[in-house]
Amino acid sequence: MTGAAYRLVPWTLAALIVSTLPHVLKLPIQITLLIAAIYIGRVYIHIRFLRMPKMWIKAVLIGVAVLAVLATFKTINGAQAGGALLLCVVALKTLEMHALRDHAVLLISAFFIIVSFVLDDNSIWSGIYLLLATSVCIFALLKLSAPELSWKQLMPNAKRFLLYGLPLSVLLFVLFPRIPGPLWGLPNTSEQAKTGLSDSMTPGMITDLVQSNELAFRVKFNGKEPARKDLYWRGPVLHHFDGSTWTMLKRFFFYDRTSEANSQHSSPDDFRYKVILEPHDQRWMYILDYPGELPLQSWMLPDFQVGRQSPISQLISYTASSRPGDGEKLKYHSSYASMALKLPAQGFEKTRELVSQWRQLYATDQEIVQAALSMFNQQEFSYTLQPQALDMSDSIDDFLFRTREGFCEHYASAFAVMMRSAGIPARVVTGYLGGDKNAFSGYYRITQADAHAWTEIYLQDRGWVRVDPTAAIAPERIQQNLQQTFPEENLAGAFSSFPLLLRLESAWYALNTAWFDWVLEFNKEKQQDLLKSLGFEDPDWSTLVWLMVSGILGFTVFMSWQMWRQTRRIVTDPLQKIYLKFIGKLEKQGLHKQTADGPLTYQNKALAMFPEQRSGILEFMQTYINARYYSRESKVTQSKILFKIFKRL
Repeated sequence: MTGAAYRLVPWTLAALIVSTLPHVLKLPIQITLLIAAIYIGRVYIHIRFLRMPKMWIKAVLIGVAVLAVLATFKTINGAQAGGALLLCVVALKTLEMHALRDHAVLLISAFFIIVSFVLDDNSIWSGIYLLLATSVCIFALLKLSAPELSWKQLMPNAKRFLLYGLPLSVLLFVLFPRIPGPLWGLPNTSEQAKTGLSDSMTPGMITDLVQSNELAFRVKFNGKEPARKDLYWRGPVLHHFDGSTWTMLKRFFFYDRTSEANSQHSSPDDFRYKVILEPHDQRWMYILDYPGELPLQSWMLPDFQVGRQSPISQLISYTASSRPGDGEKLKYHSSYASMALKLPAQGFEKTRELVSQWRQLYATDQEIVQAALSMFNQQEFSYTLQPQALDMSDSIDDFLFRTREGFCEHYASAFAVMMRSAGIPARVVTGYLGGDKNAFSGYYRITQADAHAWTEIYLQDRGWVRVDPTAAIAPERIQQNLQQTFPEENLAGAFSSFPLLLRLESAWYALNTAWFDWVLEFNKEKQQDLLKSLGFEDPDWSTLVWLMVSGILGFTVFMSWQMWRQTRRIVTDPLQKIYLKFIGKLEKQGLHKQTADGPLTYQNKALAMFPEQRSGILEFMQTYINARYYSRESKVTQSKILFKIFKRL
């Protein structure tokens, strides 16, 4: 290994480690440990001046890497397995880093690794990482081209490269013709479970979910906004109850999968809004009760559940509208009525007996509904995140007549069973309630802590009606978020008593929303609006291409002018003039300087070709390097000294 290549090792390793780090944080632990061990070993070899491993050792390491990937992913194909293998191979390549060419190959690989991460993660953090990692790689490339210069001397050039590249990046981003779908990003095929609601509900499920403050989705209203008590975000609708667990009716997906979106007629009273939905690997989309106009490429089931054909595995946005008031009156088929009335043949004996007494006392369904709510409100029921464990063999009776404490899913489940026992069709709806409005962006932020469950019953004269038993036992939960309802609980968001932290959090989420709106979702419509605001009416593909080519040519002309100015500035430097004369003198004797040759490299070539002039060459070159890069004395004075040495050669 040459001296220049050896001095480059720390910079190349730094670039590779920075580019690899965010990848390994997402990889299985065995792959991460293997990659870390390779890099640690390479650093140790460099520090201790050890020889590189022999070929058979490297062959064994390659085999270990392939076997580790196969054992983890069962294949070496695909984005995850192929990416893991690539990271292992690049790490192993550092064990044969001998010449400058090897450094160049590895640095190019580092850029490829950076881009592959941005395809997988396009959050604002990935943008910050992209800038940082690219800066490190550019600096390493500059060090590769001029290994004799220190990092302080290279820093101005590195800054210049980044500053020159930013305008070109912005130009291409704004003008590049948009196609349907995201400009970047790959489908998320990770098997890692996502936090969120599922297609079933058992006691304790939502209680566990609300302990998380993870973002579920963001919403911004266009125009008027509903009251907080009406912010019911509809998700999975559960019909089937086996005595402990509520589940969805799967056959709905067969009957209504082809339903067309936007089948509902708009109304002036509708609430219109935009949703930015986090990936949750399910098909449903959250809509404010009750759906009006549906998102594009979506369907709606007879129970008002809205979704799309494929699981939502990456960040998406959609617009919709919703109508205040009760559910639309649908033709109520007898077969569907049986679904909303069905209960297990065994169990709930005490509940059935109580409801039977209500049937004898009250003449209307509405009175029975009120009796159940009064029971929750007036008797010793409590609303808590830490309820007693239920006897799952008869969970409803155990809750209503023994523990009498629970969270929203306990009350919604028990209320639905009581209604069905009374012959009133009922179902459980899961989703989210409320949301905190961001003062900076105007978006409502709905987190997993806002997860909620409520009940819907069918009344002959009104259709489907939302009844939230939680309002009877804990009305403050309907008006406030969970942190305000349970300030003493150890929940995410425990720092809500610190206004400064809350404002910083709001500012951060507003920045994330702006990143999505103006970077990730910079689609054809937004591109057209931006260009129209700049005076381009109805820009088409040809206009975009013309603008982009013109911009690139203009940028090229500007860069050429800057380089010409830099060259002129260098030539007028008195020290540089003498140095060029020195180079010209040696060229006449047969030594030709390459463009990439720095002063030290050129000095070594001159010493090798003219050993008889060693003392003179060393005196001239050391004086020039010291005067140009280190000395703070006047260049005029330094040039006079250098010229005297040149005359003696």
